[in-house]
Amino acid sequence: MKPKAAQRIAIVPGRCGMNSLPVKMLVCHLRWSVVFTAVVGALPALADNHTDYVGEISKTQLLHDYPRFRESYEGYSFDETAENLPGDFRVLVMFGTWCHDSEREVPRMLKLLGGLGVEEWAVTLIALDQAKREPRGRARALQVDFTPTFIFYVGGREVGRIVERPETTLEQDIRRLLRPERPATIR
Repeated sequence: MKPKAAQRIAIVPGRCGMNSLPVKMLVCHLRWSVVFTAVVGALPALADNHTDYVGEISKTQLLHDYPRFRESYEGYSFDETAENLPGDFRVLVMFGTWCHDSEREVPRMLKLLGGLGVEEWAVTLIALDQAKREPRGRARALQVDFTPTFIFYVGGREVGRIVERPETTLEQDIRRLLRPERPATIR
């Protein structure tokens, strides 16, 4: 039996144009699925107008391209001054541009390190994907399981880590890591 002209599918905004309830429900569901997917897919772009970055990134690029990181950087201040840091002090920062802990802690650490006189070249920023990986495999080699992870080096040797957030403050935790009786990891 051929369908009558009035029974043909007509997609009209606000109406499915079907007489058969199952077909009508399917078409409506598909229409809403397309709308939902389009809206949800656009949310990250609407939030920050960027995609997640993976790999090495400069402080300048991070603060320019990621508004939440910039806002956290600009809004952070610290009162304490740390004793002189060793000349061969280095920091490796493993973080995610998608990670709320990273959005909070990485800009604070960058501002603190700058205030303590640590040169930008002594700080390496490596953005990880949500599986905590990056193309060169450094996160896996260093057994990074959480973001952010700040790894501190003196004389080329790891002296400790701050994982996800400081135990007290970033300033106090760095000071503790540089003491001879320091803990290996602060979580």
